[in-house]
Amino acid sequence: QASNAADPPSGSLASASFADVRNNSELTTGRQVEVGSKFDFWNGKGSATVAAFEIRRKNVASQDPSNPNLTVLVGEQSSKGIELSAGIRPTPQWQLQGNLSLIRARYENFVQGGVSRAGNVPQLVPQQVANLWASYAITPTVTASAGVRHVGKVYGNAANTKFWPSYTLLDLGLAWKINKTTTLTGRVRNATDRIYAAETRDQVYLGAPRTLDVTLHTAF
Repeated sequence: QASNAADPPSGSLASASFADVRNNSELTTGRQVEVGSKFDFWNGKGSATVAAFEIRRKNVASQDPSNPNLTVLVGEQSSKGIELSAGIRPTPQWQLQGNLSLIRARYENFVQGGVSRAGNVPQLVPQQVANLWASYAITPTVTASAGVRHVGKVYGNAANTKFWPSYTLLDLGLAWKINKTTTLTGRVRNATDRIYAAETRDQVYLGAPRTLDVTLHTAF
């Protein structure tokens, strides 16, 4: 499939300042091309999807390094990559799900402060993102689960002089189906208590530490 789009200055007129609109009066335009396929395998025990895409955007609003309260327009930015996802139930007790995204994002035409950033990786765009989740039904009413999430390195500025390393998080869970309408679930998020950067622009915000939460879900 192919699609074209146009956005207001700075992405949103509601949040754009007067200076943003004055300096970035041109619309952000983009074109996306995507092809994909979905199929089943192993006699229906598994299913998978695969997709390849290319996105090109012009006049993209980006933070001005000399004044964080203003934005400047990127001449052209491109992203291309593939996305894979699969799910499989090898036995009635086991269920596995996973997905992988590989992205090559680049500034194609961007001059910032008189310096060309062409060929650099845009801010806060990881090149790899992967998730893997497994669950096992210990009994008909009790299910244990574990999930791993990996996020690749991201750059904190258009010059690519600042970056934050990749990280991998582990989540654990245990669910008890008390009856047909009520389920008690306990989760340990970031079980290894990994220190990682969740936001990376002018300041670094650390991601949530090891966290335990318990929820009770009831349907009426």
